[in-house]
Amino acid sequence: MVFDAPLEEGARREECHLFPSAKSDHYLVTANIKLKLRKVQQQGQRGRQLDIGKLKCQNINKEFVLELRNRFGALGALADSTDEDPDIHTKWETIKNTYVEAATKILGYRDKKNKEWLTPGTWQKIEQRTNLRPRY
Repeated sequence: MVFDAPLEEGARREECHLFPSAKSDHYLVTANIKLKLRKVQQQGQRGRQLDIGKLKCQNINKEFVLELRNRFGALGALADSTDEDPDIHTKWETIKNTYVEAATKILGYRDKKNKEWLTPGTWQKIEQRTNLRPRY
């Protein structure tokens, strides 16, 4: 077996087997490796995605627009009552939060779809190959 330099000293025992359950005509190579683990640096987490596909439905679209108008109407009345002029960053945060809250309330979040790795047809092919292979 060939290892990269960091894995060379961790290899303890290598063996070569022919397993009928491996579903392959190649030899299965196994090895015992001792690794030293270290912490993986995490990248920034993405926020959950809103289900904007629901906006194609006219009923949900009208409901979303109505919710936004109600929220911005309340914000406009609140802004008129205050004497201070907020800076552009405060205005942007207010607008962004209004959109996100309305979208969360009306649209909700998109569900994550996990695709199966092997389809039922693939499992049938694996079974056929297992049955055709000679038993030792």
